Amino acid sequence: MQSISDHMFFSKSLRGQAAALLLVAIFTVHLPYGFSSIKLIAVTPAGAQFGPVGYECNLLYLACLAALVIGGSGPLSVDNCARRRIKDRDSKTLA
Repeated sequence: MQSISDHMFFSKSLRGQAAALLLVAIFTVHLPYGFSSIKLIAVTPAGAQFGPVGYECNLLYLACLAALVIGGSGPLSVDNCARRRIKDRDSKTLA
């Protein structure tokens, strides 16, 4: 029988993978364009033209991942829902 911790993969394994992906994106794509996420190049009759985005949004996403690592997933997370279902299923099979 698998333990409850075997099923908790969303918030633990995906945090590291997402952080690695964001860091690679920052250093390989966004770093040459600077910090700002919005670069207005020109305003034409067709509308605003924007340049390539910087790494500001990626840093925001990394800060959110850090908050998840520090604070945990929370009671409304997929992991917590799965944990409750597994506990209910296991308690029914034992009873």
